[in-house]
Formats: sequence, structure tokens, C-alpha cells
Amino acid sequence: MTAELPLDEPITVVDHDPRWASQAARTIDDVKLITGARDIEHIGSTAVPGLPAKPIIDLMADVTPADHDAVARELTAAGFTDFGEISAGRRYLVRRTAPATNVHLIVSTSSLWADNLAFRDYLRSHPDASRAYCRAKRHAASRERLLAYSDTKAPMVLEILRIARTWATGSPKGPPN
Repeated sequence: MTAELPLDEPITVVDHDPRWASQAARTIDDVKLITGARDIEHIGSTAVPGLPAKPIIDLMADVTPADHDAVARELTAAGFTDFGEISAGRRYLVRRTAPATNVHLIVSTSSLWADNLAFRDYLRSHPDASRAYCRAKRHAASRERLLAYSDTKAPMVLEILRIARTWATGSPKGPPN
């Protein structure tokens, strides 16, 4: 692991940039060539049109745990910093040259993969929930550091995720207030 950047980096939240979608598409192509990942998804707030975000593209790459070390070495050679497994089933790598990118190595059959897609897709299709999350993100951004920002918005993330999981399975449920 070569964590040259601090995991608890300074953050800013900016208005949505419509270029994020095309930047993510190009970065997905690059990361797929490097990693041979079976699938790569654009996740996080930059993947939700209209939602303010940290100007960092988040990608989730389907890579088996047995291949994490080899893929991490390839991504490190391509300019990413490897923070190792930062939570169960998720290897985390970052690149801060344009476009700034986070790559999460996750198995597509895991609940973490499903949760990320449910959260993203729910926010894409529920503007009220997206606006509520926007308010939480703006408030959390005043904390100015990644870990404090994440902790501050965690209750809203968990509430939206709870609803998104139900929604993703086809059960109707309204957005949080």
C-alpha cells in the first residue's frame, strides 16, 4: 500500500457539472483497459444529474478479491494511490490528477455493489430525495475534511439507502422529508 495522500483529505462540494458524465465514461474505458474489470459503474453524487458533489468521479469496478492485489498494482502504475481494503469487501484507490477519480474494487454480487446502485438510481429517479440529500451534503461540507463530512451526512445516507433498498426490490416507498 502506498498511501501518499491522506485518506482524510480536504473537501469542497460544488454545483453539478454536466461534464462529469463524459469524464466518467472516458475514465471507465481507461480503468477497464487497466484492470480487466468485468463491469464498472459510475456511482456517487457525480453520477446523479443536478446533484452537487465533491468534484471527484467515483467508480465501482467488479474485480474478484483474489485479483485485488494485481489490479491495485496496475492502477498504482497508472497514477492511483492504493489505500488498501478500507472496509469489508472494498479496496480503495484514488487519483487526484484530472479528472480526480476514486476507484472502489468491489464484487458485483455483493450487497455493497447493490447498495451503491440502489442509492444512485433512487436519487436519479426521486428529485425530492435528491434535494434532501443536497441539503445534507451542503451542511456536511462545512466540516471541510472528508471523514467529518462523511460522518455528518451519514444519517441521511443511511435513511436514503434504507428507502432505496426497498424501492430497488419493487416495494413502493416515498422519499425522506
